[in-house]
Amino acid sequence: QFYEVESDDKSLVTVGGYMVEKSLFNKRWRIQDFGVDIKNLLQAGKTVVIADDLIDQNIISNDKSEFQSIICVPIVKEGRFTACMFLYNSIDHYWSIHEIAIAEETAQRAWVAYERTKIEESLRKTELRLYTVLQQAPIAIAISGSNGEILFRNQVFDELWGRPAHDTTARFFSNYYKGFDLDGKA
Repeated sequence: QFYEVESDDKSLVTVGGYMVEKSLFNKRWRIQDFGVDIKNLLQAGKTVVIADDLIDQNIISNDKSEFQSIICVPIVKEGRFTACMFLYNSIDHYWSIHEIAIAEETAQRAWVAYERTKIEESLRKTELRLYTVLQQAPIAIAISGSNGEILFRNQVFDELWGRPAHDTTARFFSNYYKGFDLDGKA
């Protein structure tokens, strides 16, 4: 399960994950509740592996029944502890070096994918705002590629040229201006 460090650097909040036959822990963890040693390890980017006999001392005691052993892989970006991935096991389990390495690689790759998804969603929203502004502009606007192909045009552009919108799709400026070439020379 992934947790993101909130902007105050004091709490972890869940951002998703997967658990077999259980629902995700949908809660906020105070980083200080993990204890000073674990907090320092996470902030230093060190993976924390906890066995059953240590959970009482390091994790909030009322959650002990939910898991018997955990791995916590921190995600540190630009020197800042930004997130972590917890792997829980409901039975006492010794985590092998191989399992820990897989957890660390998985955490890094999954976090990159999560960040990419957030960036792509932000880009989609920005593109929609730009598209809306350009479509509603009271002047004719067209955007072309380097070969002169019209990639975007607004309704005012279509009206100016007296053509339905579908007639200007995938057309070239050279179709509208006599003597137009890619160098902009007449």
